[in-house]
Amino acid sequence: MFLSLTLNLILCAAVLLWYFIYRYQKKYDYWRDLGVPFVGKSGDIIYETRKHKSFAIQDRYNELAPYSFGGIFQAAKPYLLVRDPELIQRILVRDFSHFTDRGIAFHEEIDPLNANLFNLGGQRWKKIRSKLVPIFSTGKLRSMFSKTEQCVLALNRYLSDKLKNSSEFEVRELMQKLTTQVIGTCVFGFDVDSISDEDTEFRKLERPLTPGPLKFRLRQILRSIHPRMLVWLRWKGFNKEVEDFVMNVTREAVKNGEVNRNKRNDLIQLMANLQHEERRELQDRTTETFADPLFTDHILAAQLFIFFLAGYDTTATTLANCLYELALNPGIMDRLRAEVQTICDANCGKLDYDALNRMPYMDCIINGMCVASRTKHQELCIVIKS
Repeated sequence: MFLSLTLNLILCAAVLLWYFIYRYQKKYDYWRDLGVPFVGKSGDIIYETRKHKSFAIQDRYNELAPYSFGGIFQAAKPYLLVRDPELIQRILVRDFSHFTDRGIAFHEEIDPLNANLFNLGGQRWKKIRSKLVPIFSTGKLRSMFSKTEQCVLALNRYLSDKLKNSSEFEVRELMQKLTTQVIGTCVFGFDVDSISDEDTEFRKLERPLTPGPLKFRLRQILRSIHPRMLVWLRWKGFNKEVEDFVMNVTREAVKNGEVNRNKRNDLIQLMANLQHEERRELQDRTTETFADPLFTDHILAAQLFIFFLAGYDTTATTLANCLYELALNPGIMDRLRAEVQTICDANCGKLDYDALNRMPYMDCIINGMCVASRTKHQELCIVIKS
């Protein structure tokens, strides 16, 4: 009796295993059934440790030549890779209303900092984005320039003291200190000194930003296998200390929003103003037209945090590479310095927002470094979840 039950259980397990393997393999017939050109299993896009994901996609791009588009797979999940620039323009511009979502699954209660514009979709994304766009107008950015200038002056003072004792220092780390201070001042509204003070809160924020590389890679693999797996596991994308810090900063800014409304021009205050305006609008409406607020505290915190992520290391790396290349090419450095000096002389010795916009050579150098920092020879393409 026991042996028979055991054999039945083994048989059932084998049948179930065969079924899941069959269903998994059947997914690879997706593009063949649709008559779309495709390349085979792309496990290296997720599991490959010898190359970056962008290089793995680049390989698939090359394999699909000369087709305008084709199918690829990530953990048996079909994706459409579009290669033709005209099709890409149509998808991103004319037919954008059909391709607004990035397909990233997350749970706002578990992972509130992931509820940013990069991950949101549908009407929420559209409404929040339309409210945030005016914040980045030329006038608003110009009003923050003086704060940025103060950060640069603090860097000059730090360098002057540093050079008295040593002629060597790590440029990339120095640029990270600068970008941290600019973001802390202009985005979060703090009077921070991350350049000379190693123990400032924002310097601490940089270090435990994400889990270790092994946990991060495992998270990426699980997300690729099934987008909602991380939700089921209640696995946060960022460390709890980071989340608590950003949420507390945001709540404090919202709490003081009405008091300082017309006194500050940092980004967190401008976003807090949006929340206060929305609350007043909702209070003025009747109950029949009441709608849930868009700008909750965690939505504000998520947008502020993504600004930190997008601006901190990217800007520091670009500036560090730029300084390195200028050191290797003194002729270019002299020409750039001459342009800056000419604009300063024409502007009574001052550099302001408008003066920077009159430096075409500076613009070429910075843009050139931004391009060089990306994947070399990366062709234009987009990947769409099917």
